[in-house]
Amino acid sequence: MKHFLKILLILSVSLLLSSCGEWDNLVDSVTGSDDDDAPAVQTEAARKPVATPATKTETKTTTTEKKDVKADEYSHKATYTSYGTRNGGRQAWRIPKKGPEFGKKIKVVFSDGHTVYVKNTSRNYRESDGFVFKPGLGPNGEGEDNTGTAHGGVYLHAPYGNRSKQVTFYY
Repeated sequence: MKHFLKILLILSVSLLLSSCGEWDNLVDSVTGSDDDDAPAVQTEAARKPVATPATKTETKTTTTEKKDVKADEYSHKATYTSYGTRNGGRQAWRIPKKGPEFGKKIKVVFSDGHTVYVKNTSRNYRESDGFVFKPGLGPNGEGEDNTGTAHGGVYLHAPYGNRSKQVTFYY
């Protein structure tokens, strides 16, 4: 009977966490996942706000073309808005395009000016400050060879402590 009560308590807590939107963060903290991309069934059901509604924003895309490229080797840019904080309190982006759709390399500029150069958009890229780039190709999971994402596009984490809500890809 004691064992049954423990199981019931665990199920109740997990149901409570999943209904309030904290389940992803709890799973990430337990598994050490960096990308919040575990395969899942996506629904159109609205999620309840978690901490602050300001962290739940729509992804907006703006693409422009530069006609005269002088000092910069990138002729296109696309700006995206974070969909909120994830593992470790980092801002996260689910970008609908796959890494190679931006070309072989990209310059990633956060709204606070922090800049990262991703030299191979077909591979995972991480920096020691917590920056993560996953191109959305191949199998899901952790590790260098698992470049897939649940949504099938680029997954991006800002560095720890970076509060930028927007990021611009120059490609």
